[in-house]
Amino acid sequence: MLLSNDPKILVNKGKVLYKLGGDAYKRALDIYTKVLKINPNNVEAWSGKGLVHLGLNQSQQASESFEKVKQLRPSDPSIWQQIGLTVEQMKGGQSARPYFEEALSSYDDLLARKPRDIISWTDRGTVLLKLNRPQEALDSYQKAIDIDVNFYEALMGKANTLVLLGENNYLDALIAYNQASKIRPKDYQVWYNRGMLLSQHLKRQGEAIESFDQAIQLRDNFHPAWLGKGIALTEIARHQPALEAFDQAIKRQPQDPFIWANRGDTLTELKRYREARDSYQQAIDLGFPRAELETQLANAQKLAAD
Repeated sequence: MLLSNDPKILVNKGKVLYKLGGDAYKRALDIYTKVLKINPNNVEAWSGKGLVHLGLNQSQQASESFEKVKQLRPSDPSIWQQIGLTVEQMKGGQSARPYFEEALSSYDDLLARKPRDIISWTDRGTVLLKLNRPQEALDSYQKAIDIDVNFYEALMGKANTLVLLGENNYLDALIAYNQASKIRPKDYQVWYNRGMLLSQHLKRQGEAIESFDQAIQLRDNFHPAWLGKGIALTEIARHQPALEAFDQAIKRQPQDPFIWANRGDTLTELKRYREARDSYQQAIDLGFPRAELETQLANAQKLAAD
């Protein structure tokens, strides 16, 4: 078989074109059609074809493609979960809901047959979160943890869900993050999530900064950790190191208006009003709601002129 006719390569090319959107949708559709001529039962091609039809606002054709996916893989919930995630990115959560519901139904069927499948319990929890059913999601993650107390993904899901469930659950969330960090200490994500909980909800800024530093050490280019560290430092009035953290965040993601807005606040605290004015303006230029910065910008402009 010629390389250009290899279904796997073609499907991957279709995925790339799909992500480009616009005019590339039709080229992706041609590729998936070609794959299905080679193998009419290629599930990835049918799934990709359905997503392209959605991108082209061809709902009927999309439904027909997804129905073919269902016929070929009636008991594979991960396909529906992936379709749901893609539709969510394209068209929002409400449009994705039917696909997440299909995934949930498939997970329920699978777990009725394999009740000790910890990956399925964990993925089911993730789907339930997408359906805005956090308490049921928590129960699903706990099922996985009951089977394997050290299953990292379920611990992270549990901790994240406990944060969503609010104030009475924050300490339990911290316990789950702490346990997850012991199991996988070199995963920056657990340290970042833990830092956000400590900073934003528990107001334990010193511990939060340590957690953000761990995340930065593991993934220096992860700008949210620099941003989180800067915010935690401002909470304890350490404005100069906070400014340094915001500047590091900007080096890694200069298009994030939230960083520029927080940087403006810090520069104001440092009485560097011209720079604060410019930072606020940059935040607005990048899309930060002007109404939310109007007062700070006006004050910085006034003080810079004095």
